[in-house]
Amino acid sequence: MIPWNFAAADAGFLELVSFIHQDTVQFQGSIVLRDELMRGDPALIEKFLRATMKGLLYTRVNRTGTITVLMRNLKVDEKTAAKIYEIGKPALTSDGTVSEAMQKKAVDFIARVQAVKEPGTSHKFFDFSLARRVTEQLQAQKWKP
Repeated sequence: MIPWNFAAADAGFLELVSFIHQDTVQFQGSIVLRDELMRGDPALIEKFLRATMKGLLYTRVNRTGTITVLMRNLKVDEKTAAKIYEIGKPALTSDGTVSEAMQKKAVDFIARVQAVKEPGTSHKFFDFSLARRVTEQLQAQKWKP
Protein backbone atom coordinates (compact mmCIF):
# COMPACT_ATOMS: atom_id res chain seq x y z
CA MET A 1 0.00 0.00 0.00
CA ILE A 2 1.31 3.39 -0.98
CA PRO A 3 3.60 4.87 0.37
CA TRP A 4 4.81 1.94 2.50
CA ASN A 5 5.40 -0.21 -0.57
CA PHE A 6 8.18 2.21 -1.58
CA ALA A 7 9.88 1.92 1.81
CA ALA A 8 9.61 -1.87 1.63
CA ALA A 9 11.17 -1.94 -1.85
CA ASP A 10 13.97 0.39 -0.72
CA ALA A 11 14.62 -2.01 2.19
CA GLY A 12 15.00 -4.90 -0.26
CA PHE A 13 11.61 -6.56 0.09
CA LEU A 14 10.04 -8.08 -3.00
CA GLU A 15 6.61 -7.10 -4.22
CA LEU A 16 4.42 -10.20 -4.36
CA VAL A 17 1.24 -8.69 -5.79
CA SER A 18 0.46 -5.41 -7.49
CA PHE A 19 -3.01 -4.66 -8.79
CA ILE A 20 -1.43 -1.99 -10.99
CA HIS A 21 0.35 -4.74 -12.94
CA GLN A 22 -2.59 -7.15 -13.00
CA ASP A 23 -5.56 -7.19 -15.34
CA THR A 24 -7.74 -6.21 -12.40
CA VAL A 25 -9.87 -3.11 -12.00
CA GLN A 26 -10.44 -1.67 -8.54
CA PHE A 27 -11.71 1.86 -8.39
CA GLN A 28 -10.14 4.12 -5.79
CA GLY A 29 -11.58 7.50 -4.91
CA SER A 30 -14.99 6.66 -6.31
CA ILE A 31 -18.12 8.48 -5.25
CA VAL A 32 -20.63 5.93 -4.03
CA LEU A 33 -24.06 6.89 -2.75
CA ARG A 34 -27.51 5.52 -2.21
CA ASP A 35 -30.28 6.30 -4.69
CA GLU A 36 -32.30 7.83 -1.83
CA LEU A 37 -29.62 10.48 -1.21
CA MET A 38 -29.45 11.32 -4.90
CA ARG A 39 -33.22 11.74 -5.05
CA GLY A 40 -33.38 13.53 -1.69
CA ASP A 41 -30.70 16.17 -2.20
CA PRO A 42 -29.49 16.26 -5.81
CA ALA A 43 -28.17 19.83 -5.43
CA LEU A 44 -25.81 18.74 -2.63
CA ILE A 45 -24.57 15.81 -4.71
CA GLU A 46 -23.99 18.05 -7.72
CA LYS A 47 -22.00 20.57 -5.64
CA PHE A 48 -19.89 17.78 -4.18
CA LEU A 49 -19.30 16.28 -7.61
CA ARG A 50 -18.40 19.67 -9.11
CA ALA A 51 -15.77 20.25 -6.40
CA THR A 52 -14.44 16.70 -6.87
CA MET A 53 -14.28 17.17 -10.64
CA LYS A 54 -12.33 20.40 -10.21
CA GLY A 55 -9.88 18.52 -7.99
CA LEU A 56 -9.52 15.80 -10.60
CA LEU A 57 -8.88 18.30 -13.38
CA TYR A 58 -6.37 20.18 -11.22
CA THR A 59 -4.55 16.95 -10.42
CA ARG A 60 -4.33 15.96 -14.08
CA VAL A 61 -2.59 19.19 -15.15
CA ASN A 62 -0.76 20.45 -12.06
CA ARG A 63 1.94 17.98 -11.10
CA THR A 64 3.85 20.37 -8.82
CA GLY A 65 0.77 21.55 -6.94
CA THR A 66 -0.54 18.02 -6.56
CA ILE A 67 2.79 16.77 -5.21
CA THR A 68 2.69 19.56 -2.62
CA VAL A 69 -0.82 18.49 -1.58
CA LEU A 70 0.27 14.84 -1.37
CA MET A 71 3.29 15.75 0.76
CA ARG A 72 1.14 17.71 3.20
CA ASN A 73 -1.78 15.26 3.45
CA LEU A 74 0.19 12.01 3.44
CA LYS A 75 3.11 13.43 5.44
CA VAL A 76 5.67 12.11 2.95
CA ASP A 77 8.74 13.65 1.34
CA GLU A 78 8.76 15.15 -2.15
CA LYS A 79 10.36 12.08 -3.77
CA THR A 80 7.67 9.77 -2.36
CA ALA A 81 4.88 12.18 -3.29
CA ALA A 82 6.24 12.34 -6.85
CA LYS A 83 6.25 8.53 -7.08
CA ILE A 84 2.66 8.41 -5.84
CA TYR A 85 1.64 11.01 -8.42
CA GLU A 86 3.34 9.17 -11.28
CA ILE A 87 1.76 5.85 -10.33
CA GLY A 88 -1.71 7.36 -10.05
CA LYS A 89 -1.70 9.75 -13.00
CA PRO A 90 -2.49 7.16 -15.71
CA ALA A 91 -5.73 6.33 -13.88
CA LEU A 92 -6.97 9.92 -13.86
CA THR A 93 -9.71 10.08 -16.46
CA SER A 94 -10.50 13.28 -18.33
CA ASP A 95 -14.06 13.48 -17.03
CA GLY A 96 -14.30 11.19 -14.00
CA THR A 97 -15.95 8.39 -15.95
CA VAL A 98 -14.68 5.02 -17.11
CA SER A 99 -15.43 2.96 -20.19
CA GLU A 100 -18.01 0.19 -20.34
CA ALA A 101 -15.16 -2.33 -20.59
CA MET A 102 -13.57 -1.04 -17.35
CA GLN A 103 -16.94 -1.07 -15.61
CA LYS A 104 -17.48 -4.67 -16.65
CA LYS A 105 -14.01 -5.67 -15.41
CA ALA A 106 -14.71 -4.06 -12.04
CA VAL A 107 -18.08 -5.80 -11.68
CA ASP A 108 -16.59 -9.13 -12.77
CA PHE A 109 -13.75 -8.79 -10.24
CA ILE A 110 -16.10 -8.03 -7.35
CA ALA A 111 -18.43 -10.84 -8.40
CA ARG A 112 -15.51 -13.27 -8.51
CA VAL A 113 -14.18 -12.20 -5.10
CA GLN A 114 -17.63 -12.26 -3.51
CA ALA A 115 -18.68 -15.48 -5.31
CA VAL A 116 -21.69 -13.82 -6.93
CA LYS A 117 -22.93 -15.90 -9.86
CA GLU A 118 -25.12 -13.31 -11.61
CA PRO A 119 -24.01 -9.78 -10.68
CA GLY A 120 -26.02 -8.08 -13.43
CA THR A 121 -24.90 -5.46 -15.89
CA SER A 122 -22.61 -2.58 -15.05
CA HIS A 123 -25.56 -0.18 -15.48
CA LYS A 124 -26.88 -1.56 -12.21
CA PHE A 125 -23.80 -0.19 -10.41
CA PHE A 126 -22.57 2.80 -12.43
CA ASP A 127 -24.30 6.02 -13.44
CA PHE A 128 -22.04 8.69 -14.85
CA SER A 129 -24.78 10.97 -16.17
CA LEU A 130 -24.24 13.64 -13.51
CA ALA A 131 -20.45 13.48 -13.94
CA ARG A 132 -20.87 14.02 -17.67
CA ARG A 133 -23.26 16.92 -17.10
CA VAL A 134 -20.91 18.61 -14.60
CA THR A 135 -17.97 18.15 -17.00
CA GLU A 136 -19.97 19.69 -19.84
CA GLN A 137 -20.91 22.65 -17.61
CA LEU A 138 -17.29 23.23 -16.58
CA GLN A 139 -16.21 23.10 -20.22
CA ALA A 140 -18.98 25.50 -21.26
CA GLN A 141 -17.82 27.89 -18.51
CA LYS A 142 -14.24 27.45 -19.79
CA TRP A 143 -13.20 26.59 -16.23
CA LYS A 144 -9.45 26.10 -15.90
CA PRO A 145 -7.63 24.59 -12.90
